[in-house]
Amino acid sequence: MRAKVLKGSALFHNTCPELTPSVRKAVTRVVGGWLLDLPDRYSYHHKLIPLLLTSLSDEQTDIREMADELWHDIGLKYERENEDDLKDKLDFVSPQPGHYPPNLERPNLGCRVLVNRHLSKILPGLIRDLGDWVAETRVKCALLLYWLLVNAEDYTTQHIEPLLTGLYKACYDEDERVVKEVQKSAELVGYFVKAETWKKLVLTGLRQSTSYNNVMTIAAIVRGSPKDVLVEHQSELVAAVLNPDVSHTVENKMHEQIINFCRSLMSVVGKDVNAVSQEIFNLQVGVLAMTQNPSVVQSANDTMEELAKIQGFSGKADLFEMHTKALIDSFGDGVNMWTNFSPERQIFDTLLVEAGPVVGKHLDDIIPIIVANLQPEKDPELRLKFFSLLSRLVLAAPTTLDSDNHFGDFAVTVARDMILPNCVWKAGRTASAIRATAISCMWALLQSGALSREKMEPIKEPVLTQLISLIEDDTNTTRLVACRVLTRVFDLLGTALCQDHLHNLYPELLKRLDDSSNEIRLTMTKTLLAYFDCFVGGYDASLYRCHLEAIYRGLLLHLDDPETSIQEAVLKVMKKASELSPHMLIREVESVKHKHRSTRYCEELIKYAQDFAAASN
Repeated sequence: MRAKVLKGSALFHNTCPELTPSVRKAVTRVVGGWLLDLPDRYSYHHKLIPLLLTSLSDEQTDIREMADELWHDIGLKYERENEDDLKDKLDFVSPQPGHYPPNLERPNLGCRVLVNRHLSKILPGLIRDLGDWVAETRVKCALLLYWLLVNAEDYTTQHIEPLLTGLYKACYDEDERVVKEVQKSAELVGYFVKAETWKKLVLTGLRQSTSYNNVMTIAAIVRGSPKDVLVEHQSELVAAVLNPDVSHTVENKMHEQIINFCRSLMSVVGKDVNAVSQEIFNLQVGVLAMTQNPSVVQSANDTMEELAKIQGFSGKADLFEMHTKALIDSFGDGVNMWTNFSPERQIFDTLLVEAGPVVGKHLDDIIPIIVANLQPEKDPELRLKFFSLLSRLVLAAPTTLDSDNHFGDFAVTVARDMILPNCVWKAGRTASAIRATAISCMWALLQSGALSREKMEPIKEPVLTQLISLIEDDTNTTRLVACRVLTRVFDLLGTALCQDHLHNLYPELLKRLDDSSNEIRLTMTKTLLAYFDCFVGGYDASLYRCHLEAIYRGLLLHLDDPETSIQEAVLKVMKKASELSPHMLIREVESVKHKHRSTRYCEELIKYAQDFAAASN
């Protein structure tokens, strides 16, 4: 039995699934007996210690208790046998560290010295076996590593570099049991190794390999670190994780570990996290921007709620109040170089959506960024993203852009510098999509009420020019929305539009009554109703006779439309138009009435015009 154990694996009895509890118990008893009484046991300590320490994690309680008792006795006997060498340590026993793993009894001096003297022989093979192809072997190695570090205590520092390398690799393991146990070992690094030592190494490792396993290891070490020491180093640690090479990733596992790191830090430093609150906030917003996983989104939101609670705030809304401006400022001049795939662009998008009412307090910083990224020379996909963001914000303006009642001051900038330049016709599907999105955004802006008559006055010429162009667009959606926007513009400007300008518009408006889409034709009738409301009283019909005749004749064509709904809508428009010159309208109707399929609408229109003329006199 002795030869078989010594020649086999250091984890012989635990990595063999077929060994029953009774066999494992027998092996534990035999190995413990050898470590106590074998005459030449000193030559085999490095082989026997792993066998016994592995039993400290056995599934059976009685085996664990037996191994614990044997290990304790082995340590005491080792102290007696090496009393001369350990005299100073025995006479001046060092007290248990103030920061020690909870619910764990400290091994005696003999146990600690035994492990320290043989760790250099055990650890390399153990770390190698953490990558073994057999899952059970990896699990047992992870369990053994924990107990070795418990006994090694601050001597772990002597082996910190290879240990961290092993921890990083083990965190990649597909078996969750291995990862869980390895993290427990990483926590012990925080307990036993000085922060100055492990911090330098983990930050170097993170720069060399920006992988989630490094962040996972750092998070575990942080959980084991003492608060007073960690507070001194938290800024450097958070800054390292906030590095774009680490945090700007689409990998869900990295997102999970960033959240894990932040929670670990908050759990240790408590209220002192205030010093890095901005950085943790930035990390959570970054996760929200990059992830597509609902559970990760929920975890990030929960982390922000927890961060707010630690600092005495009522909720995460207070965090946005405090940190939004600083996050926006951190983008710097880089906003001019954003592309559709820039992580900063995604973070900006998420920040504005999540910030809610806080957005309205920072328009001086937000609007210039949106303007810069909606210039026609920018990437089309980037502009589509920004228009989507802008539309969402404008539609919810009372609780976002206008929460501080100042969005009206920027409404002209939005229309003139963001929307209109993107309404100019260009060939291609992407350009067509941008025009559709831009005009939809204009519609949302008008619906929000931010663009008043006074603010529209200075930009009415370019607005009407682009709208007349858009109602002839190739895309049905663009034409439809442009008609609606035009209706709203006429309602808004009213009599502020001069007669000559109005006369220049009607030829293009009448063309839309011939549109291939009945929906657009019906919408244009509403636009024409708003159009005729723009004419001031005392209209000089004789001066503008030619214009009126062209308008009436164009409308009369559609009063005989095959679609009843179009006929009825045009009838309403002509009744409104008749108010400009009822007698002229009557003459025009009489001249074409005989050509119509039915004279009902013509007679009704004549009756309306006669009644209006009589009432006017």
